[in-house]
Amino acid sequence: MRKCFKNAYERIQLHQQITNALHQYRQALIEAHQIGMLSKPSATALKTSQLYFDTEEDGKILVGYDATMLQDPEDLVALIPSPDDDRLSRLLRSVCGRCLQDRKRTAPQLHSDIYYFPAHRVQILSYSVSAIFCAVLLVGAMACLGAINQASWQLRIGMVALFTFLFATFVALLTNAKRSEVFAATAAYAAVLVVYVSAGVGSSGKQVDVALTGG
Repeated sequence: MRKCFKNAYERIQLHQQITNALHQYRQALIEAHQIGMLSKPSATALKTSQLYFDTEEDGKILVGYDATMLQDPEDLVALIPSPDDDRLSRLLRSVCGRCLQDRKRTAPQLHSDIYYFPAHRVQILSYSVSAIFCAVLLVGAMACLGAINQASWQLRIGMVALFTFLFATFVALLTNAKRSEVFAATAAYAAVLVVYVSAGVGSSGKQVDVALTGG
């Protein structure tokens, strides 16, 4: 009887050990998934960090095995990612960052190549550039189609195709829109131009009918 109780107690302990191991395994999977969902640091932030830690005065800040800690961006995560990390915002940060820097906040003298600029300035600039591009592509297309209203339909269809291609290129390359969103936005834009062209064709047809009737 004592032997049976001992075997049962060992089985209970083994069951508890297996349960704890499975719980730790599942917890490790959840944590690995959460870590994998963290965004990578932007190219500007990574370059600035490398520049800061590689500055030599009496020696590098990171030495030994830590000297190569910032070399591989796949091993790094961003705890506070940029609010807008689309391609247009990244382009503006890299090109116009120095023009948008905060003059009141200066970097240490040892890091004269590092400058600070508020993220909301880049956000405002990216929204302004997007609004200007959208207005130019829409109003400019209407103006061009209105100017060639009396031209052949092949030329007007070609003009619609050109502006549609420019719009799709802008949305695909300078935003983080998904493929389905690019198709939907391009289809809506092309529909507006097609309606405008159809209205122009109808009005010109009426003018021709009136002229023929008067003659």
